[in-house]
Amino acid sequence: MKVLVWIILIGTVLRLVFLNTVPPGISHDELDFVNNGYSLVNTGRDLSGDILPLTIGGVGHVALPAYISGVSTFFLGLSLWSVRLVPAFFGILEIIIVYAICLLLFRSRPAALVSALLLAVSPWGLKISRAMFDPPTALFFYLLAIWIAVSARKPGRLVLAVTFLGLGFISYYGTIFTYPLVLVALLIHRLDLIRQYPKILFLLSLVILITSLTFFRMLTGGGQQKTTGRSGELILTNVQKITDNVIFDRFHSTAPAWSDRLFVNKGTYLFGQFFKNYLGAFSPEMIFITGDPNRNYGLWTRGEIPLYTLPLIILGFITAYRRSRKGFWLLLFLLLIGPVTSGFTSPVYATRAFLLWPVLILFAGLGGGTVIYWLNRQNKFLRNFSCLMIFFSVSYSLFSTYHQYFYRYPVYASEMWFESERQLVRKLADLRSDKVTVYTPEPLALFMEYVFFNAVDPGASQAALKSTLLNVGAYTFVSGCPDGQISAGTTVLFHTCPRQIGAVPFVTTADRSNRVNWYLHTGDN
Repeated sequence: MKVLVWIILIGTVLRLVFLNTVPPGISHDELDFVNNGYSLVNTGRDLSGDILPLTIGGVGHVALPAYISGVSTFFLGLSLWSVRLVPAFFGILEIIIVYAICLLLFRSRPAALVSALLLAVSPWGLKISRAMFDPPTALFFYLLAIWIAVSARKPGRLVLAVTFLGLGFISYYGTIFTYPLVLVALLIHRLDLIRQYPKILFLLSLVILITSLTFFRMLTGGGQQKTTGRSGELILTNVQKITDNVIFDRFHSTAPAWSDRLFVNKGTYLFGQFFKNYLGAFSPEMIFITGDPNRNYGLWTRGEIPLYTLPLIILGFITAYRRSRKGFWLLLFLLLIGPVTSGFTSPVYATRAFLLWPVLILFAGLGGGTVIYWLNRQNKFLRNFSCLMIFFSVSYSLFSTYHQYFYRYPVYASEMWFESERQLVRKLADLRSDKVTVYTPEPLALFMEYVFFNAVDPGASQAALKSTLLNVGAYTFVSGCPDGQISAGTTVLFHTCPRQIGAVPFVTTADRSNRVNWYLHTGDN
């Protein structure tokens, strides 16, 4: 138990240190959840003015992560620390949950400890625990449900597991593809309990029905952007792209028309796109070398889990099959289910394929447990020598990762996290002007940055979003660039616009390129 405590302590430190500066800014998705959550717990309405909604702010996001983050900001205020405290807490609990799942399925304490340690120190586990948005929230509820299901001895526990799985379902739109599959996998795994208490099927059906109706309501709440905005990310809905690709492929063909229709059609295109995205999740290069192809979620040229886990994962598959066929098949099914959402959307694996990583770590933990068992059977010299080699090689790999994440990543990835926008909205108060117009390609996103970093009253934010102009206090956020000559006495900030005569640099990037991202013009020239 002391070893587990130390592992939890290590994971806690890694998730809390520099929490307000790494990542260096806040993403637009996080802003939507956090600002709407802050508004909900303070006023009972989201920023669109809806009372206790299932979807928030008119931006296509589910509400549950917003409610959860809102509780933290209600007590601690709006700050990067208070926002990220929730996912960090989830990440710490997940270390314990993964330990418990491994111990319950395979009855090996060394394997469970190695699994917990690998999750605590992995690059993926670190990143997923330091940002507040929907996939990390769904991951927590999924893992909690899996743990409760495999540990259930009474029917009520299985109902509780399905309830938490349902919370994961309504935490993230992407779970529409994984929820039914994980649900079936868990119910098959616990057929023994269902057969022992057949009356449980009624309660399980009731929970599943309520969860499904809630999710359906989230998808069909009037057909507004707030409920359908995320559907554009599906490969199934991009009809024009599908049609263009089919036409292009048929144009470059000398085959008869009937064979082109048979072999080159929308179905074959979608099939190919899905499996390209899906199988990409199992690429060793992506997993161990380059990481997530989306630069927002990857460490850039570093895998999601360390390379030294590869032999442990291979060994873990063999160990799992030998120790518990039932546990092996459950983990294998969960592993295959993990990338389904990425297959139907785009190859974003760190977040959309969130279930993939803890399962790989569990297999690696089983492999690590087998290595420990083998070392304990060797002579003292070989055991000590092997342990020293493993310790120093693993330590170097880990500290290299942390050096990159905590000291290099905040610099070179700063603009991916909108660091310039954070600087801008914090410096607005220094202008001491009665009226400031800010021209930007994304006025709503910049407005949300201002709301967050200046802790704007939710009532004022709601009023601004209802008006034709995004105006709060002395600041108005508009799209585009200044039109014509800037009149005297007018204070204007603009981004990526042709530089006006008399404009001066206002915000430079934090990536050491000294590139000016924002200019200031006071209208005096």
